[in-house]
Amino acid sequence: MALSRRTMPSGIGLALIAALISGVAVYANGYGVSSWKSAGTSAATYTTAKNLMAASILLLLVWLANRRRSSEGFTRPSRPGQWLGLATVGIIGGSLPFLLFFEGLTRASSGQAAFIHKTLVIWVALLAVPLLRERLGLIQLGAIGLLVAGQYFLVGGISHVALDTGEMMILAATLLWAVEVIIAKRLLTDLSPLTVGTTRMCLGVAILIGYAIATGAPGELAALGLHHWWWVVATGAILTLYVATWFSALARASAVDVTAVLVGGAVITALLRSGLQSAPLPSAVGLGLIVLGAIIAVTLTWWAPRRTLARVPEAELETASPYVIVGLGNEIASDDGVGIHVARALETRFQDRPEVEVVALPWAGFALLDVLRGRQGAALVDCLTTGIYAPGSVVRLDTTDFPGSVRLNSFHDISYPIAIDLGRNLGWEMPDDVAIWGVEAAVPEEFGETLSPEVAESVTEVVQEVASFIDARVASSAELVGASR
Repeated sequence: MALSRRTMPSGIGLALIAALISGVAVYANGYGVSSWKSAGTSAATYTTAKNLMAASILLLLVWLANRRRSSEGFTRPSRPGQWLGLATVGIIGGSLPFLLFFEGLTRASSGQAAFIHKTLVIWVALLAVPLLRERLGLIQLGAIGLLVAGQYFLVGGISHVALDTGEMMILAATLLWAVEVIIAKRLLTDLSPLTVGTTRMCLGVAILIGYAIATGAPGELAALGLHHWWWVVATGAILTLYVATWFSALARASAVDVTAVLVGGAVITALLRSGLQSAPLPSAVGLGLIVLGAIIAVTLTWWAPRRTLARVPEAELETASPYVIVGLGNEIASDDGVGIHVARALETRFQDRPEVEVVALPWAGFALLDVLRGRQGAALVDCLTTGIYAPGSVVRLDTTDFPGSVRLNSFHDISYPIAIDLGRNLGWEMPDDVAIWGVEAAVPEEFGETLSPEVAESVTEVVQEVASFIDARVASSAELVGASR
């Protein structure tokens, strides 16, 4: 997903949710680690179990998404570079830094450890400028400075900066996570957030399990009781939510912005400790600086997206063409991928037409809201499973009622009418001229990358109808422009 004025506000909103979840996770993990340590189990073993729980839940979500013939949970990599990128994210994001971080915690002071980890936003910024071609304005640099300064005061200051073995391990983990952010950002241009997040956790936990076996950690599990495992279930579920929202935010907004907003999670942790444990609040100056820095970061992107996007080279921006064609579908679920096949055919046809954009979208809901924002007209194509029409039938659907549509009537996301109303209530320009086509599936429940013969034959018909619809709208718009001159 490319950067655009339509996606960045929702990306920052998701980053705020991720920061909230992160703050809760730090608080809950404190209890979880303490509980396991009381049974003689290491923090690394606890992390392995927690990550295994999160990976299992993410795999279940992927299975459910594919069962519903939706690519929200999985996008098949199409190039060797994507497979290599996913493998790299699993190693440098989901395994090695966890081992370095938790081992470093046993050797470093808590204040220095927390401060070093929160410098993540600095390293991401340094990498994002040359590698992602993101630009940093003076106000954004100031916001990053406030966030780092706030964390400095929040941990009680650092009497002396010593990079001993423990601190070096934590710094190495932080740098690896920063590199992961850059690689993941690249992957998210073509792959769904849940694909990247699930691969990261699954591959990472496989490596962690191998490390645990090699170090004899399984023997530590004998002393654990049911209440210890409940902490794994709880914190694993929280980690699942964090991974899903974090990668969704990273897909929609700049790497620097979402990482900066994430620092605000420290405020949530401090408030939880104060409210639930009656612990005194840490430095008011630190909390204030972090809140102020987060507000500035959010404001720059959410309420002033044009200023934020001015930092990005024009070649990197996804410009909003007046008209958009959206093919919805799951390309590995046989007939459910008909919308994707139609989009690919139309992409070739309109490749030299800047006024028309063709998008192959594996999910609808909020993602479709982002795509439709700022358009004059749109054409949508989705798979139908009504059981009423003959397989391969092409049906022109009403824009308010579309029974049998796999995604526009989704039970696990907002429906198309709600998405349109939400956009208008937010003051966004949403298209009034929208046409929707559905193609009745012959094989709606099977995995496969090819369409059934009946549905394959209908692709040409849909391509012609959609192209005619868009061509007529573009021509009409050109006539209006010419008449006004």
